[in-house]
Amino acid sequence: MNVPHRATRCVRLTGKGLSGICRLDLYGAWRLVTIFEAPDRCVLLLAAEHTRSANPYRMLYAALAIDQPEEPRTKPSCCDADGQPPIDPDLVERFEHGLRNLGRALPAGARKPSHRRR
Repeated sequence: MNVPHRATRCVRLTGKGLSGICRLDLYGAWRLVTIFEAPDRCVLLLAAEHTRSANPYRMLYAALAIDQPEEPRTKPSCCDADGQPPIDPDLVERFEHGLRNLGRALPAGARKPSHRRR
């Protein structure tokens, strides 16, 4: 059976505080979410499946301490007319800081992996 190739498209997230974040559709419902810290430095935030029951963007919103956008998604192109991605080093720092805060909020047992010997 031949499966038609679907071209991947990179789009920016929309909503306050999200326009520096790009999303690439991988295979099926799989998404790759990135931030560009510099023209030659891309930070991979997450790769996850986006389904009706699993919304990987919730963790992103929690880390950035923002509400889920209510406006419709417009899916603008990630890159500008010259092919350059949005650069936002402050957003990278906010995301890293937010993840540290989320990690501190986890119960103690959830933060440390178990290294029990058998």
